Amino acid sequence: MSLKKIALVGNMNNNFFVLLRYLISWGYNNSHLYYLSSEPSHFSPENDTYNKDFLKKTSKIQVGDVTILNNNKRKKIQLLLKNYDFIICSGPSMGLLHFSSIKIDLFIPYGSDLYDLPFPKFTKNVYYYIRKLHFSRHQRLAIKKIKYISIADEPQHLMIALETIGFKGELLKSGVPMMYPEKESYSSTFSDEVKQIKNNYKCVLFHQSRENWHDCKDPKANKGNNILYEGLSKFISSHPILGESVAIISLEYGNDVEKSKKLIKKLGIKNNVFWFPKMKRRDLLQGLKISDIIAGQFVVSYFTYGAVFEALANSKPLLHYLDKEKYKNFTPYPFLNASNPDEISDNLLMFFKDEAKMVKIGNEGGKWYSEFFISNVKKDIEKIIKKEC
Repeated sequence: MSLKKIALVGNMNNNFFVLLRYLISWGYNNSHLYYLSSEPSHFSPENDTYNKDFLKKTSKIQVGDVTILNNNKRKKIQLLLKNYDFIICSGPSMGLLHFSSIKIDLFIPYGSDLYDLPFPKFTKNVYYYIRKLHFSRHQRLAIKKIKYISIADEPQHLMIALETIGFKGELLKSGVPMMYPEKESYSSTFSDEVKQIKNNYKCVLFHQSRENWHDCKDPKANKGNNILYEGLSKFISSHPILGESVAIISLEYGNDVEKSKKLIKKLGIKNNVFWFPKMKRRDLLQGLKISDIIAGQFVVSYFTYGAVFEALANSKPLLHYLDKEKYKNFTPYPFLNASNPDEISDNLLMFFKDEAKMVKIGNEGGKWYSEFFISNVKKDIEKIIKKEC
């Protein structure tokens, strides 16, 4: 058991609540998560678990608009974190802690906290712009000065941001787990409905990605949901009997939900797609466990993101797009690759031809997650703690 006091600050995507649970499982029982009141409510820890014991290790920091920096916030943060031996940050907490003169040991970005927050965009509201300039300067300086940053892959836009900021520290390639697989299953209205769908359809694809494909202001956020729906339509046209037994579960989450529904109606696959409202991840995972394939995104190639880990950690076959050449230096996880409707259709046919192979892909993905990825995260964090504490 380690007596080191570890603070995790920030919880976008529930990433640090996941890391907290792993830290505790590794013997760092004096770990505590401080999540920000400014973060989306569905990323609060109670939405990610039914285990109330873990929630005792979390606290919400009431910060209001985190980009407004003042002496009251500085004193509050200093009082809160003064007795910790090791501090891990993500999101705008980097700028907040730098402003508060708190030493940060490790930065694990989720994306926009690295490529967007340090670089303020001009706005006609002068007061707002000056405030953003002040905060962005602290976010930028915190990243520039920190000794360790961990990113599981090397997306070009994040590497460019690091170079622009002038980061000179050590770049680790382990990242953050994003998913803590709790073995217990809990019944809910949603899981009961997914069970009913599974009773009626041989192959159920679980598609929890945000619906964002038609009007993408940020091309990096294009999920390619339309490709999945068009792929299912193609499969049904080519294999009508098999196609009747394929279903997709999607969430009413994202800017293009209505456009996706219109496309589905146009493609004639309305009876094969089931919509559910955005929900707590602890409930979402109960439905995911019942499904056969997890469908991620199909336009932008990312080695890791939430749906990837949700599939791998639960030993489910993952269907998404990955540019293998781009990630040739990474240890690959097993998955089903698709970037167009034809490839979606081909992978669905593979499911019906060799269901045992699909199960094997899922199990090998689970093994990769626990024996390779998680072990590397643990190794990197323990190495830094040993050096810095």
